[in-house]
Amino acid sequence: MGTRSAIGFIEYDKSITGIYCHFDGYYEGVGQTLLEHYNDIEKVEDLLDLGDLSTLGFEIGYKHPFSRFDTNMTDAMYQEQFGDMCVSYGRDRGEEGTEAKQLANMQEFTDHFKSAGCQYFYLYDGIRWYATDLKNPGTFSFLTDKLKVTA
Repeated sequence: MGTRSAIGFIEYDKSITGIYCHFDGYYEGVGQTLLEHYNDIEKVEDLLDLGDLSTLGFEIGYKHPFSRFDTNMTDAMYQEQFGDMCVSYGRDRGEEGTEAKQLANMQEFTDHFKSAGCQYFYLYDGIRWYATDLKNPGTFSFLTDKLKVTA
């Protein structure tokens, strides 16, 4: 079972472009990866262009088998070759309707993805990451404060 999250970018007009991520959505998982590997607008836009994710990798990567079960690789072989890459429902499994969603504001962003089972929510404003969770929906604070680190 996954810890679901939503990842979004705050556009100039305050609308949100957002995607769903199925696994490791907690602060020390998706949150830490976003903070360490997705800290510029171009990389965040490339991430959102992937659409909904199964897993967030350290890098965007390229089209590859969705899971090791789609190959005759062992788990170790698959991880060695593709383990640092994002796994996208659209790019890697060919699903349709997985594109990033355009939402009017933060409230619509959290409401939409909460209805998809998301427990954690991440927003990037072009400078820093913000986060919240179901315990405090709508109350975004610096992701670095959630992780108690400095960035």
